[in-house]
Amino acid sequence: MGYLYLSTKRYAEAEQVYKKAIELNSTSSGYHRALGRLYFFTKRYAEAEQLFKKAIELNSTNAYSYSSLGKLYLSTKRYAEAEQLFKKAIELDSTVEYFYVSLGIVYLNTKRYAEAEQLYKKAIEVDSTASFYYIVACVYSNINNLDKAFENLDHALKLGYNDYDWIQRDEDFILLRDQTEQWSDLMKKYFPEKMK
Repeated sequence: MGYLYLSTKRYAEAEQVYKKAIELNSTSSGYHRALGRLYFFTKRYAEAEQLFKKAIELNSTNAYSYSSLGKLYLSTKRYAEAEQLFKKAIELDSTVEYFYVSLGIVYLNTKRYAEAEQLYKKAIEVDSTASFYYIVACVYSNINNLDKAFENLDHALKLGYNDYDWIQRDEDFILLRDQTEQWSDLMKKYFPEKMK
């Protein structure tokens, strides 16, 4: 229910649901991470940081908790901390191209271009299909680089990514969907039958 409220921008309701979930099961790292994502999307960074740290404390083997905190640090330009967290995420799960892409963005922002290129090559080894560009679009959207996010989502759609329903719900594209005219133009381009 919290995910539904978050993806439909009913943030106050999502917050209440996530808080209730934590109240009922305070040892779930996933509930802490979910509430942290809500706070991250609503720019309540200090609260998000504490929840992501709690999620890591509750389950230190979940790569996504490290990645979530890394995204927050990337978004707030705390690059050294973000780098360590993405490296930890990769150490825990080397099969997720999103982690390589995120670390690559840290390197791009710190002008470590050769290292970024190596990470993107690794990410393509893990997944060279349309979903790679979809993931890159998610990362750029999460750090509020909307031009790059739209560019990569367009490329993913061009290569055949076609899960329209998921694109409309994906939390990573909340900021893109807020750009209503540009979002609508992109959807019309690839899903004209859905945009009647």
